[in-house]
Amino acid sequence: MTLDGGGDTNAVFIIKFQGAFTAGVGSEVIITKGTRVANIFWIAEGAISIGASSQIQGSLFSHPGAISLGTNVDLKGKMLATQGAITIGRGSVVTGPPSAITIPVECTGKFTPAPAVDVLGTCWRLYSLY
Repeated sequence: MTLDGGGDTNAVFIIKFQGAFTAGVGSEVIITKGTRVANIFWIAEGAISIGASSQIQGSLFSHPGAISLGTNVDLKGKMLATQGAITIGRGSVVTGPPSAITIPVECTGKFTPAPAVDVLGTCWRLYSLY
């Protein structure tokens, strides 16, 4: 798979799966034209399994599954499994992204502050009734 940033070094790729994600043996993720490893995210609603001798780029997030890297996998990125184990096969190498994440966070909506709520006074009155 090739991820082409189109010359934008802030391009973000979020690949989300409604279930498990499996990359077969010898899979390769190629990044071009400004794509940065730090801005690639693989998110699975289940286990993530990367086949042997694969070259994967980006951060792997698994909820609520495990993450398994086969033998001789080269992962440039990070891994997070919220509930499952992380298994790294013999000869595999995991290196963090060489640069910081640059996802721009912008608020385009208009918001009005909520009116003040007297939570502590209400709790005190309820407590003092007993």
